[in-house]
Amino acid sequence: MKPNLWLAVTLTSLLIQGAAFCELTHDEKNLEDCWNLIDRGQFKSALTVLKETSNTSEAQAEKQMMSGVVYGLIGDQKHSTACYKRAIKQSAALSGNQSARAKSTRAFTLAKLAYADFIYGYDKNPSRKFQEAETLFESAINDEPQSEEIAARYGNSLLLWGSYLDQTGAATAAQEKYDKAIELSRLNTKNSSRARATSAINAATAYRKKARLDYLSGRKNLSAKNFEQAMNALHNMSIAGDQNSSDRLAQAEAEVLLWRGRYPTNSDQSKNDYQSSIEKCDLLLARPLENRNYLCFDTKGQALDGIARIESQAKNFLTARQFYEKSVANYDLAISTAPERKQFIQSRKQSSSELKYLNKFIKYTSSLKPEY
Repeated sequence: MKPNLWLAVTLTSLLIQGAAFCELTHDEKNLEDCWNLIDRGQFKSALTVLKETSNTSEAQAEKQMMSGVVYGLIGDQKHSTACYKRAIKQSAALSGNQSARAKSTRAFTLAKLAYADFIYGYDKNPSRKFQEAETLFESAINDEPQSEEIAARYGNSLLLWGSYLDQTGAATAAQEKYDKAIELSRLNTKNSSRARATSAINAATAYRKKARLDYLSGRKNLSAKNFEQAMNALHNMSIAGDQNSSDRLAQAEAEVLLWRGRYPTNSDQSKNDYQSSIEKCDLLLARPLENRNYLCFDTKGQALDGIARIESQAKNFLTARQFYEKSVANYDLAISTAPERKQFIQSRKQSSSELKYLNKFIKYTSSLKPEY
């Protein structure tokens, strides 16, 4: 079953965004290392680290959840959903003396499974899973009200729920989930740089999703204000000594610029924002392979496609073709960096298939305009 591409791209960023840890045990350190590997696109290494993590009850549920994330990112939805279901079953077995962390793991996994099931058509109405996740998160927050990790996971789950509601036409309900995610992002205990980065990214993601809804409803001024709030959420978060978290914030900023390019107040701003997004991604992708933020490939490819569409609409077809070619080359590099993600990236490359139609159009109009 082929997933909805727009939804799958949304899931990619939200899958990676949702992790945070504090006061790390040995197992938790392994799991944080795993998230860092995922950020870098080192998916096979991430799976190896997971296998080396112990099989204690709570760690096992966490391992299965994270394995589900990795398989989801490489496009293996069958193994991904199977891992999520095992994580839910294992975390449920801990009930009776369940820690706040175990509750949050179960809730986090339920939300991920709910959204993945929706994307791949396994469950057209995953509301029950989202509601169960919300109940568990509220209980976990009540147990540990100062846990930035739980708040970050809860916020990320609300973003998934809001995205589902958005895509099913429930815009008002989606706005409510985004607002709650923003509220949760304000808990800042400084326990974990990754948790703080995740909270800031959650807020920025919620604001840009609100901006999109405002734009589509004709409220362009409010949309622009929400995009500004998204940028502020990232700029106001300073993380020293954690390059990985700093890179995540920079990539999230490139993503906001990408979205602002899609939903602009004017066409000139659109092209400028796309270009700024590309430049930010290029800075991160210029790093050595082991230090790259892998999500930048997705963001950069979409921004290149965006400029190509603008040029095409302006009938600058040769320029448009150049940007589509850059987009295809970007996705080819993403595949060579993480071959296990080839199937997913191929579907992204197909979104640049307008290139072949541009080629035909350029040939057709070659006698009509000297430029050709």
